[in-house]
Order: sequence, then structure tokens, then C-alpha cells
Amino acid sequence: MSLRYAWCIMNLPILVRLDDGNDAADNVNLLLDQEADFIIKRNPRKELPEQWLDFAKYDGRHIEMRVGKDIYLGSIVVQPERFI
Repeated sequence: MSLRYAWCIMNLPILVRLDDGNDAADNVNLLLDQEADFIIKRNPRKELPEQWLDFAKYDGRHIEMRVGKDIYLGSIVVQPERFI
């Protein structure tokens, strides 16, 4: 509903940013239906941090901030299942 109001008052692209409490497939499907651009932080729930680190090391970018402090950056695009 708020997106509809936003589009009524301006003719510019809108980026919706949501925290990990809003990563449900219903919310993603709603944003897809509205044809909105969005970024949602994922909630890892029962996933192991070590799995994400392994992924970032394998498919990500390594940055050495200082001696002993390494950062790995990576991203994954996930398409939710549609509810009928």
C-alpha cells in the first residue's frame, strides 16, 4: 500500500530496504508483484556461519584489512517459491 502512495507522488525508481525480520517469501512475492526494487537482509536461521564463510572464501572477494583481520565479501541471489 505504501509503495502505491509513493509512486503517486513521484515518478522516480523506489528502492525498498528491509531487515531480516521481513525475509518471508510472502513479502518477497508482494514486492515482486509490485515490480519494486528491493534489498532484504537474510536471516540465516539454522544455517551454520562456517558454511557462509566457506562460500565467501570460494566464490567471494578477499580483503585483508590489517594483519590478522581478513574479510570475505560474497553474495547470493535467491528466488523464493511462489505461493498459489
